[in-house]
Amino acid sequence: MTQDNIQIVEVESFPVVVVRDVVSTMKIGKVMGPAYHAIKAYLNQEGVTPLDDEYPFCIYRDVTFDHLDAKGFIATLKMMFAEKWNIEMGIPSQKPLSGTETLIATNFPAGKYLQTVHMGPYRFLRQTYKRLADYANAEGIPLGTVSVEKYTNSPGSVPDDALKTIVLVSVS
Repeated sequence: MTQDNIQIVEVESFPVVVVRDVVSTMKIGKVMGPAYHAIKAYLNQEGVTPLDDEYPFCIYRDVTFDHLDAKGFIATLKMMFAEKWNIEMGIPSQKPLSGTETLIATNFPAGKYLQTVHMGPYRFLRQTYKRLADYANAEGIPLGTVSVEKYTNSPGSVPDDALKTIVLVSVS
């Protein structure tokens, strides 16, 4: 499901428009579509196109990686229903904007990240995060609390096994 290349990258800040939310794992997919549609409509209204070389993304804040080895029915229920994610669903913008009450104009978080590519269904992303965390542990790289998924295509445009997601985890 994943490609083996893991690298440290330096990411520059750039203007973005995001929708912030706190959701359970089960609801992430339900809030993403409407959020991206609202952002695209706002960008169109402002006469701004997304950055050409960037993709729609989701930033996960306050992330820890100590739960990746959890297995079993109870662990799965907790991850799907009880665990809440502090997320920012966003689209890069060609220029800074003012935003609205629900569409927040901000900047992508610059910094060092571990990066890899996940190929396949989103439900297997956990394995990619585990691989990143194991790599960081083996290399003595301290992970931060921000992870980012950049979606280079979407479930409506390609089969699930062809989904390509760039995964970044901040390095502290």
